[in-house]
Amino acid sequence: MKLKFENISPNVQNPGTLLCQMRWSKNISDERDAPEQILVGSMDPLLCALLNLAVYLESSCCSINSEFVFQNPTDGHRVVRKFLQDILDGPRFRKLNKGNLGTHSLRKGAATYGSRSGVSKDYINRRGRWRTRKSVVDVYIDNTLPFPDAMAAATLTGPLGPCFYFEKPGVQCVTTTLLVDKIAKCIKGLMGESVAKTLELVLLWAALEPKSSYDYDLR
Repeated sequence: MKLKFENISPNVQNPGTLLCQMRWSKNISDERDAPEQILVGSMDPLLCALLNLAVYLESSCCSINSEFVFQNPTDGHRVVRKFLQDILDGPRFRKLNKGNLGTHSLRKGAATYGSRSGVSKDYINRRGRWRTRKSVVDVYIDNTLPFPDAMAAATLTGPLGPCFYFEKPGVQCVTTTLLVDKIAKCIKGLMGESVAKTLELVLLWAALEPKSSYDYDLR
């Protein structure tokens, strides 16, 4: 919940994705140790981090007067708990095991899903940011590992796989000015034009795609 707008940036090496630096976590005590993690689109709208982030920002940014993406970091925890509770109690959610569920269950479930899908333990450990004793290698390597993190991020987009939003060649009626200044103008004001260029196409897709493509409300 302490994620700030400045912690999200465009990914120069992989256009169409974003970098998100998680500066507060269970195993991070120093800001310089915070890893840059990749946000990748998903073919499944329910699991698409870019789509959900874009819709949230563009629909609520007029009421955001904080440096934090989810506004007050303390209040944000309550919002997330309520959101998770609605999901876990919903008729479409199916438990594999009996017992209470929470954020730790989601982290464990994501790790299990990744490991069963062929992602190595090291990649999952890096993505999950569990509290572990750092080795000499961990201390000296760069905190950005694009390839292993991209592998984990792509797997976590679900069975349908990752997706990339891009303009079709030859479409001249859609300009950068239209996308940035009209479709994602609020995101541009909050996070700059570079991030807006990544999320603008996500919003355009959501607006043009028929309702039958997804069976939930974009709220």
